[in-house]
Parts: sequence; structure tokens; C-alpha cells
Amino acid sequence: MTCASLIAIVALVLALAEGAVLPTFVFPEEEDVYFAQNVEQIKTDIAQAVDKGCLDAWPLEDQTEIAVVFRHDSMVPETSDFYIQYQMEQVAADKAQDAAVGFRSLADHVQYKRKLAGALQVWEWSPHQMDFLKATMPSDITKKLAYVPLSSSMDARGDCDALLEEDWCR
Repeated sequence: MTCASLIAIVALVLALAEGAVLPTFVFPEEEDVYFAQNVEQIKTDIAQAVDKGCLDAWPLEDQTEIAVVFRHDSMVPETSDFYIQYQMEQVAADKAQDAAVGFRSLADHVQYKRKLAGALQVWEWSPHQMDFLKATMPSDITKKLAYVPLSSSMDARGDCDALLEEDWCR
């Protein structure tokens, strides 16, 4: 599923209406050292979706702001009406032993589970973690879960199949 098709789904989730004003998207991690490249790619994908008319059926008549957040501990701007959580944590991994690690395990992170539940959509980049989340999360989260690979993490050939064969991705 492409980012463009997911944006279309976001638009239809809320129902159809006439006289709609397209939403604006904000990216709190735009300057983040870890996620800036991913943010740039998602911004490009969203712009393409808008240009192709994927949001022409946007149902809201008032201006709407949607934040796209990457970190488990990132703050959703108060100005945002909705947010999409791009799930980047290693939720399927064993519990981290290093206390300095910000995210040690999903089981220990009730606040992050609440954040996932409150999101308009949850985008997951890893097929392995997608399976894990589907198997372990309640339906209020899994019904909003979508596989959205990070195209900015693919190599120059655009070949992500090789990445899927890596041990860390299984």
C-alpha cells in the first residue's frame, strides 16, 4: 500500500461531504537528526497524493491539521486535530537491557500504547513488526494499522526485497 493510497483512506475514514477544505500536514520531527530524511520522503509522498487528487473527497469543511509523528515520545502539536503515528520503535524485539535506551519494550510502555490507540492511523514500516502488532494489540489499534514501507530507507535501486531478507527484518 502506498502513502498516497493511505492518505486517501484517511480522507474517507471520516465520511464524505461537499465543500471540503484540504487538510494541512505538520511534521514535528522535521529537523530531527534521526527522522529528517524520512520526514522529507513522507512530505513528498503526501504532496504527490494531493497532486493526484487523492484528497479530493476530503470530508471536512473546516481547516484541519494532521500531524505525522515518528517518535514514541514525540508531542503532537496542540494545533493538530488528528495525528498519524509512524510506528518506528522495535516493538517486536526483546526488552532492551540498557536503562539509557529510551524505548525498552512495548510491554513496559503503557503511555505509547495509549498514543497508538489515539492515532487516526498507525503506519508501520516493518512487515515483521506489523505481524507482531496485529497479534498483540487490541482491535482499537489494529484496525488503524497499515503497512507503509519507508521509501527513504531503500537503497538507490529502490529494491526493498533485499531488506526483507535480512535477519533483523524477520
